[in-house]
Amino acid sequence: MTEQDERAVECMCMCGVSPEELQKCFPGFSCEALQDVYERVRRERDEVGYSERIA
Repeated sequence: MTEQDERAVECMCMCGVSPEELQKCFPGFSCEALQDVYERVRRERDEVGYSERIA
């Protein structure tokens, strides 16, 4: 996965896309690589207290 690919996956994670949907959107990437990015983004969001809810 290139840095540009990783950024695209990160953006989708930030939008709330599930790991299952990521696999559908990026079938050429390993499930483990997608899961790693997903978990990292979710962890970083939790650390800063980001919420997906829109007021």
